[in-house]
Amino acid sequence: MQAEPQTPSPTVDFETSAMFDAHGFMRGELLKPHFPHLSGTDLRELLAKVVERHVLPRLDQGVQIMVIPGARNPVRATRVNGQEVIWHNAEAGTGPQVTPAVVRVSKEDIRDCLDKAKQKPVPAGSVDDLELESAAG
Repeated sequence: MQAEPQTPSPTVDFETSAMFDAHGFMRGELLKPHFPHLSGTDLRELLAKVVERHVLPRLDQGVQIMVIPGARNPVRATRVNGQEVIWHNAEAGTGPQVTPAVVRVSKEDIRDCLDKAKQKPVPAGSVDDLELESAAG
């Protein structure tokens, strides 16, 4: 009997404790198996956007984060329900508890974050704006 080919899950699981770990979210590469064409920097930027838009709103606690662009895990919790996170305690596993322990995000929602990141606004006064003004005038 042949094993059935495993189909990729339509969701990605985000362990919320990863926000307290310098190596969390698989060292910032949690999304790499799903988006192998993205660079490490782009993966970490996408990870931060997904956490901001889809993980934080689903938590039972109010969690504030900071984004550290060059870090392995770019997303770190700074406050939980208004209480400052003390890093040496959080990294040792004695930091605040956040529930749920896992937030499941659809790949469709992740792709939406990626698409929105690609649609960067054109700065005012750019060549495109000047061409549009010339054509209108």
